[in-house]
Amino acid sequence: MVGRLAAALRKPGIPSAELSAASVGAEAVVDGAALAPSRHSISVSGLRRWKPAAIAAVACAGAVWVGYETSRNPTAWPPHLAVAVRVTIILALTLAGFYAQTKGIQRRMGSLLAAAGLFSCLWLMNGSARGALFGIGVSLSGLAPGVFYYLLLAYPTGRLSPSQWRLIAVTSAMIEIAVLLGVLVSSELPVTPLVHCAAHCPREPFNLGFDLGAAPFLKWVIYANLLVLGWATPVLLVRRYRAASLAVRTELAPMVIVAFADMALVTGFVIGSGTDPAANVFGVAYVALIIGIPVAIFVGMYRERLFMAHALAGFLTQLSRTPQADLETAMAEALRDPSLKIAYPRPDPSAYVDSLGMPVDGVAEDRASTLLEREGRPVALVSFDAKLADQAQFVQAAGETAILWLEKERLAADLTASLGDLSSSRRRLADAGHAERRRIQRDLHDGAQQHLLTMRVKLELALEALKTDRARGEGMLTDIGVELDETLEHLRSLSSGVYPPVLGQYGLVEALRSAARRMAIPVSVGSSGIRRHPEEVETAVYFSCMEALQNVSKHAGPNATAILELAEWGGWLRFEIRDSGMGFATDGVRRNGGMQNMRDRVDTVGGTLEIRSTPGAGTVILGRIPVARRAAEHSRRFRRTEPTTHG
Repeated sequence: MVGRLAAALRKPGIPSAELSAASVGAEAVVDGAALAPSRHSISVSGLRRWKPAAIAAVACAGAVWVGYETSRNPTAWPPHLAVAVRVTIILALTLAGFYAQTKGIQRRMGSLLAAAGLFSCLWLMNGSARGALFGIGVSLSGLAPGVFYYLLLAYPTGRLSPSQWRLIAVTSAMIEIAVLLGVLVSSELPVTPLVHCAAHCPREPFNLGFDLGAAPFLKWVIYANLLVLGWATPVLLVRRYRAASLAVRTELAPMVIVAFADMALVTGFVIGSGTDPAANVFGVAYVALIIGIPVAIFVGMYRERLFMAHALAGFLTQLSRTPQADLETAMAEALRDPSLKIAYPRPDPSAYVDSLGMPVDGVAEDRASTLLEREGRPVALVSFDAKLADQAQFVQAAGETAILWLEKERLAADLTASLGDLSSSRRRLADAGHAERRRIQRDLHDGAQQHLLTMRVKLELALEALKTDRARGEGMLTDIGVELDETLEHLRSLSSGVYPPVLGQYGLVEALRSAARRMAIPVSVGSSGIRRHPEEVETAVYFSCMEALQNVSKHAGPNATAILELAEWGGWLRFEIRDSGMGFATDGVRRNGGMQNMRDRVDTVGGTLEIRSTPGAGTVILGRIPVARRAAEHSRRFRRTEPTTHG
């Protein structure tokens, strides 16, 4: 089913959103058969399963290492809390990342948290007593603000807009450059909240040994950029919060609170930098607030789940009170997501329609989709705001509960779309019928009628000649007889374009074999279990096959061959035309051409037509028409009209 869904998401029929979200709970099948996982897919799934655990193990080992190194440094800041602050930051980020990677839409956010945990293992080496490790930690201090403001802004999807990315990149680069310059060419180390060892700092090996006196300037560069990040982040989060749906606000609110707390602390750190005690308190609190990021994520998930539970209860209550309620409206109101849409599949697996029977366009990149099934058959595809982690589970649960309503809506949407298709087909067939009648009228006027008028004149001349020259008159009558045969053959040719006589006398197989012998290319005709059927069915199949064979003759190339197979079983009449020609791109087929004529003919008798072609690999046309009920009616009609014999 995921294979069909993937095809649907890539075509105009429906949504390409994110397939991983769209295929929640669906099993990959092709033509009803489950796909056996390959060795490669098993290895990839195993890698995905073990990767978070491996990262968590490495980060935990890093936390132990950082704690050990910091415990050996008596000047590590803050006093008595140096080990606890560093280890807690690493473990909080790592464990939150490990958990978030199991939450579908937040998998990317989980990867970012885990990466931040690994980064912290290096950055927090600024508590080490070893010069090299201490120097690495201090050098990476300039990147730390950018990393954690990135986490604030990227929540919950793990992605930033271009403007947000530029803000993080530019300010982080300036802070890092200032820190590195301070490490290399200044006798004073850069001002960072966790480094206050002054003359007691470990001797880091990266300093070049001379002082340019740039420390005050570099300090204010760092402060200015910290203030830009600290104030811009909550502003951007508030803008996103105000534009979001209620469900997204529920999850985003804790992170907004963390952003404002960070703004207050970084402001206090900068203002109080002139007095060491105040700067130290605000700085340590500012760094420790990093722990608030995973806490905000957990709180947001919890609030979101509560919201989803209330939404599901309200949705079910509304359905029980108003059985005729519109499902799309009810689900959108329950989720407070006015952009939620429900699409229903047509018999063609690549086509989806809304409740009004109109084709559904593709899903935008910021949308997610959930496929709802009943007994392995797709019933509906729900697209919704992709910013929530557990919204897919809500849609799945709501859909399972409302599956009967969805089935009714799907049938109603399919019926509406079918009526529209049938109306369009009838109009096209009526136009084709008028054109065919005009062609026959023109051919009769320009061909048979002119021949008959000519023969009438020749007949009068022959009668006159019989009076004077009997032999000449008889010769003229003989010529008129030959022309009469030619005219009769011409009339038969015209009539065969309306309904071939051989089709009515001998049936579908013989009519197509007779037509195949007259084709300009070699055509092989095979059949299995074909019976007689009502005239409209046989006519639709005959002319669809003829249209396909004529297309092969015109477009498949000079050396092309064709195979026509007819089969009847399971209450369906099937026909298939395969050729060895050049093939074509199906996207470029004209909607009003021969292919559309075939579709219209098959649609009028309740059938389906599928066209498969690849440039350079030939073309396959598959048609199916339901004939079980028609065959029974045709048999009863034949028995009623059959003459009765009396013994």
